[in-house]
Amino acid sequence: MQSHTHAAVGACIGAAMTINAPVEVAAAGTAVAVVGAIISDIDVGGTGKRSTSWLVAGCSAALMAVPVVLGMVQQWAALGLFVLTCVYGALQEHRSFMHSIFAMVLLVAAIYVAMPNLPLYFAAGFLSHLLLDIITHRPVQLLYPLEKSVSLKLCYSKSRASQLLFLLGCAGTIILIIIRFL
Repeated sequence: MQSHTHAAVGACIGAAMTINAPVEVAAAGTAVAVVGAIISDIDVGGTGKRSTSWLVAGCSAALMAVPVVLGMVQQWAALGLFVLTCVYGALQEHRSFMHSIFAMVLLVAAIYVAMPNLPLYFAAGFLSHLLLDIITHRPVQLLYPLEKSVSLKLCYSKSRASQLLFLLGCAGTIILIIIRFL
């Protein structure tokens, strides 16, 4: 799927998960879900879309830097794990390490140490990315480092299905925000 589709679906999932939460928790949870939904594509450098990697890295670093800036020392290790995981992932083939359960566990652990109330939102966004990519024709290496890949071959990444999922993600997010403030 395309990055904007992943982001829209991640935003919708974050908004749904935080519908009854205080506004600041909803904003943080939704933002972290969006990062989780797009971070797997930090490995697209080999596909020619270098801007995606920079966008993902920037958003992720900004979110992870918040506790560090606030002076919480133990979060440096979490930030290091997060960054190292992303750097390693960026150097791998697309849909391999950064599209695996292993990468998700490392990133969720880092977020848990840095911001214990947010890893569930990140994991939900990350899982949405994996599920969206699994339905496409290009296989995903879910159990990295094992070579076995998964693909349901239901649609192509740049297809009407991707466009429809993008529109549904946007519409769902907007509807959930409106419901929240009614």
